[in-house]
Amino acid sequence: MQRLQPTTYSTQMSAGRREAVACNDVAASVIASLIPAWQSSVMSAGHRPPTQQPPTSRASLISRQLARGYRSAENAQRRYPLKPPSMKDKPHTVSLVLGSGGARGLAHIGVIQWLTENGYVIRSIAGSSMGALVGGIYATNKLEVYAEWVLALERLHVLRLLDPTLGSPGLFKGERIINVLRQLIGDCNIEDLPIAFTAIATDLESGDEVWLRQGNLFDAIRASMATPLVFTPFLHGERLLIDGAVVNPVPIAPTLEDATDLTIVVDLSGPAAEHPLAANSGSLIRDNSYGSRIRNFLATVRPIRKPKGPSRGMMNVARVSMQAMQDTIAKLRMSNYSPDIVIDIPRNACGFFEFWKAEELIRLGRERTAHAFSRKDAVEDESRVNSMPG
Repeated sequence: MQRLQPTTYSTQMSAGRREAVACNDVAASVIASLIPAWQSSVMSAGHRPPTQQPPTSRASLISRQLARGYRSAENAQRRYPLKPPSMKDKPHTVSLVLGSGGARGLAHIGVIQWLTENGYVIRSIAGSSMGALVGGIYATNKLEVYAEWVLALERLHVLRLLDPTLGSPGLFKGERIINVLRQLIGDCNIEDLPIAFTAIATDLESGDEVWLRQGNLFDAIRASMATPLVFTPFLHGERLLIDGAVVNPVPIAPTLEDATDLTIVVDLSGPAAEHPLAANSGSLIRDNSYGSRIRNFLATVRPIRKPKGPSRGMMNVARVSMQAMQDTIAKLRMSNYSPDIVIDIPRNACGFFEFWKAEELIRLGRERTAHAFSRKDAVEDESRVNSMPG
């Protein structure tokens, strides 16, 4: 048998491949031309192609799609990919809505930490009250600085941040805490932030909802967190503004025109839970060695009387009433929209001023976010299975 020279062999093999490709193209053209005629003849006879049990293998599924008229295997593969698309396969952009709720708003820190650690890119934030504070600080890229500071707060530190006032429409001026934050984070304008940011406030005179998207960042935050009876109203330009939660505790509307993949809402008025936080943040007196001596001494000077019934002061009644009002408004607002994910923080997670529970609240935010995404993934998996043919 004559041995072919390498060059001759290569030439013959190339020609053979070209002939095979040409034959395949001709066969594909013939089959493609016959399919429409076959379909029309079957339909005109009043019959449908025989149905078969759905195959289980991916190759069989692709074959079925080709038989149904898909133009190429590429299109069939898009219908049945090797694995279902995962949200972690590529960075997903997020519009984040941060609700109001006093110290419970520290859970927003945990939410943001979980999102960024899992590859989500926050492109837009809208917040009311504490949501505006945490969201605005994140927009400056200083959230970790704020988190470290708030984690070091104790009850006495929180009391020192309050600046009582007399003869004003509020118990505290709110200037001391804002000045501390200006020094900690640094001052800037909203329009200079790297992401879109909207702080929600309420016009005290007209009752209108006000979107603050320009001007000094901490002025907007101070206006948005002017809780009635707690902090004095804030004069922003020519408008006297109070807490945005009065009219919109979960401001979804400012994010509706965002070109992002997901809209995520953090609602701080979620259903009450049993023991939502780990109980490891006691008072300063109980946490030191002199606690029992002080209590014993006070008991000898003035015996402790057990209250006859539940005692509620004026501020407590006002706070509970406003919370009930905000819960109702939040439900109505969210019923008008369809956010992709809602993260519920229990309304009984902590008290309004319990900022010394930062560690537990941040952990709660992370846990609730992970749970919300797991629940969404489970729903998507079930929906994907149900959409499979057969």
